Amino acid sequence: MKTRTYVALMLTVILILSVGLTALYVHMEQKTTDKEDATVSIVTSFYPLYTLALNLTKDVQEVQVVNMSEPQTGCLHDYQMTPEDMRLLSTADIFLVNGGGIESFLPDVQEEYTDLNIITATSKLDLISEEDDHSLNAHAWMSVTNYRMMVQYVAEELAKVDSDHAKEYMANAQVYDTKLAQLSLTEEQLKKQLNEARVPVVIFHEAFAYLANELGWDVKYCLDLDEERQLSAGEVAETLDMIHGTGTRFILAEATYGSDMGKTAEEETNAIVFYLNPLTRAGDYEGDPADYYLVEMQKNLQLIIQEVNE
Repeated sequence: MKTRTYVALMLTVILILSVGLTALYVHMEQKTTDKEDATVSIVTSFYPLYTLALNLTKDVQEVQVVNMSEPQTGCLHDYQMTPEDMRLLSTADIFLVNGGGIESFLPDVQEEYTDLNIITATSKLDLISEEDDHSLNAHAWMSVTNYRMMVQYVAEELAKVDSDHAKEYMANAQVYDTKLAQLSLTEEQLKKQLNEARVPVVIFHEAFAYLANELGWDVKYCLDLDEERQLSAGEVAETLDMIHGTGTRFILAEATYGSDMGKTAEEETNAIVFYLNPLTRAGDYEGDPADYYLVEMQKNLQLIIQEVNE
């Protein structure tokens, strides 16, 4: 009786082990298959590049795009990567960044993930150099011309890294560029409408230097306002003197951080203040993320056109 009980017990143990080992084998095989069939994972550093990547990967099978930072983050100058960001990058195939120093954390990423394919969207552009500290103004996407060049370059680089989908990336780039060309036409119409060369302007956000240059305007002064900038009375007076002294016609500002100084300038000078979107975050935008750049840049241009017409 004891022998039978022992044999039954051993058979039960063997059965349990067999089931367990079979399940483990199936699990390992499934993981291997999943890895082989995994999608190409593209991580973008912030919202302008997320929008760009969505357009280039539209309807491309087995390719996914994830934005690393939350849309509300804005520019990445002082952004600190989180453990979640690092985990996301650990599973990524491609990391799409802007460049120009805006991703201050990039050296750490390059050191940690040596096999990660990093595409720098502004690699082929001549970025504006800041005269005060010789740093680069990385906000190149605020020039439609530059942004179109970024789209083309990123498409070419994606085609190299993921050659299986090369034709689709390039075809999507052409479709997207056709849409962006309409923004370029709007800019040309605005320049003709003003019929004035080198309009003197002051900007309250360094991103708007690219838009001003695109429109052929002459940036006389940049007062770069952000969440950390607290203006002294002397700086306010200096800015107003600059506006008066240069005959500044327009001021380009962001409403979030530039409204206080903008109101002061409107009260103390004859300059017109345009509150524009630097396109760094989604904000209140509720439309298709892929259309964000087209919609919001068109709003910027239309705001200027309407004010000029009045």
